[in-house]
Amino acid sequence: MIVLIPIEISARELLYKLYLCNQLSKKGFVCYIGYKVHIYKLTKLFKNYIYLDKGYHKNNSEKIYKIIKENGGVIYNLDEEGAVEWGNNQILNSRYSKELFNNSKKVFLWGESQFNRFKNNFVNDNALVTGHPRFELLKKKYHYLYNDSVKKLNKKHNNYILFNTNMAFGNNTKGLNFVKENYGSRLTNIDQIIETDNEKIKIYVSLIKKLSMIYSGKIIFRPHPEEDLNFYIDRFKEYKNVEVIFEGSAVDWIIGSDLVIHPDCTTGIESLMLGNVPISYMPENFDKNATTELPIKLSKRFNSEDEILNYLKEINFNHKNISIVGKDKLLFEYFGFNKNSTDLIVDEFSKESNNFKSENKIPLYYRIRIFVSSLLLRFSFDTETKFLRKKNKGFNLKNIKLLNSKLILNNKEFESNKLSLISYGLIKIKKKNN
Repeated sequence: MIVLIPIEISARELLYKLYLCNQLSKKGFVCYIGYKVHIYKLTKLFKNYIYLDKGYHKNNSEKIYKIIKENGGVIYNLDEEGAVEWGNNQILNSRYSKELFNNSKKVFLWGESQFNRFKNNFVNDNALVTGHPRFELLKKKYHYLYNDSVKKLNKKHNNYILFNTNMAFGNNTKGLNFVKENYGSRLTNIDQIIETDNEKIKIYVSLIKKLSMIYSGKIIFRPHPEEDLNFYIDRFKEYKNVEVIFEGSAVDWIIGSDLVIHPDCTTGIESLMLGNVPISYMPENFDKNATTELPIKLSKRFNSEDEILNYLKEINFNHKNISIVGKDKLLFEYFGFNKNSTDLIVDEFSKESNNFKSENKIPLYYRIRIFVSSLLLRFSFDTETKFLRKKNKGFNLKNIKLLNSKLILNNKEFESNKLSLISYGLIKIKKKNN
């Protein structure tokens, strides 16, 4: 049976989706992973498949759901934003709406908190708490996946403090008008979110400039993939120990760092899962309806610039031994960090596989269409395509094979799977001789 899996941000999604696909291929599934534009084409071409949805968006998702159902496909949902939300709760209320459950065979929830909150929306008990495979791969037994990359980062940058940010509403690479047009209909307080992002930008630029004067190591500033890197490059161009970088996985950068500082970013939670307590720096009296609470709760918190700078000097820019009270309870309750996420998802898919056995083929004419689309994706210089390539940096055959080889190290059974490139931005994983 075929499984179609779209990717939006490769640095965040690629590794865990490769791992999931290898586990599925062991069971006889044929997996296609790729840019959304390619996967959407395949939803129209194929019949009787599983579609792994990455998030419900009102007035957009209904169109793709209709196509999938018309072609005998079934929808399973694994949200990429399944716990972290603004204080007014509008994000998850929208993403886990009744429409999602009405259209889905099964919705995989991050934690028990979400299960209890949305259980009135379930249809025939079509929800299961699985946690998320992305977070599962942050557990200690999987750290071997990151060792080589971390060694390279430390060799190149030596000691560094990592700043991860999420100010894409205030500093979007596509501009303010895009933010308002694209998100304004989904977010009732978009103006407040933009204003809060701009305040965060202001205080982080100030903090980093001052920190660079007292810290002898390097400062790595890693913005959200939708942020305009050139904005920050211009602000820090006179500060020689500050580098603005968006490349590779945030996980590698987190492990290699002396410490992680963020405003209210999910990477702070990832840092904690990896065993490194993050620092959250937010202004006093920040708008709680325009910020995300959980990443702040799961961090050591500071509200003033002087306070955080004094603390960093006091601990000599390293605080590995700090702990967060109630950390495990929150990680289990909201993120299912105690779950074997991949196994739970594969088990659910296996129940469906009994209904559909045959593999669909991509005919030549459709391969040509995909090839033409791939050329446009690879070489077009319009704003939208450049933006798409930036978000999917790392989705290339060389890097995918490298990541897959790391997975095989501790999973020799994956050697029986075959990974092949269909086109730029689209790969296929299946069991050999299947």
